[in-house]
Order: sequence, then structure tokens, then C-alpha cells
Amino acid sequence: YWNPDSDMAHEYDYESEDLDFQAESFHMQHFRKKGPLWGWMIIANFFVIYFWLEFIYQHYPDEVHYRVARPPPLDYPDTEDTDDTETYQDYLSKEGREFVQTGLVGDLWYDIVNGKKVYRRFAGANQPMEDI
Repeated sequence: YWNPDSDMAHEYDYESEDLDFQAESFHMQHFRKKGPLWGWMIIANFFVIYFWLEFIYQHYPDEVHYRVARPPPLDYPDTEDTDDTETYQDYLSKEGREFVQTGLVGDLWYDIVNGKKVYRRFAGANQPMEDI
């Protein structure tokens, strides 16, 4: 059975005999080192090391996610193979609009703005990818 009152009196009378709490000298008590500091510096820099490895060394892994899809050039490689301008004019004509409204032809997935193809909102390139 432990009696704290007599134990405290014992500590005051005889000083502590436990080496874990009582240092041998003034210098050991106040200036005891806990080990080399460089090891803790490496551990503290793990965040920087992991960030560099995961983000910079692997060339920004999510950069493809943030890219904006661009359509191919207008009438590329020539107007005989891809007649984008002619298709766009047909789409905007009276007959073309009637075909779209009746469902014979689907909506065109691009617009021509300032001589360049621009994807529309619901173009295939703008649709979310399926889960892998």
C-alpha cells in the first residue's frame, strides 16, 4: 500500500533517488540533449519531400483533368475531306433546321466563331468521362 504523504516527506528529506527525475548535476539537468536534431529536420520536411515527389516530379498528375478540349482546325486537312464550313452553313439553313427539329439529323457539336471551330456546351469532348 502506497502512502503519498510519507513518500513526499521521504523525497524532501533524502532527495530523489530516482535517476529519471533527478539529474546528477546542474548541467545535466538543464542542458541535456535529446539526440541529434537533423533527424527531426528530415521528418519535418517529409511534407515538402512528398509534395515534390507526387506533384512536381510526376509532372502535375492532374494536369490532364484541367485541360480544355480544343476542336481540330477548321476544314482540316482540306475542304474535300472535312467540309466543316459547308456543314455548318447547311445546319443553319432552313432545310437543315427542319431536319434537326424532326430528328432526322442530330445537333451540330460545334460553332464557327471568327473563323475557328468552337465546341458547344454538349459536345462529346465536354461530357464527363465514365468511371474506370
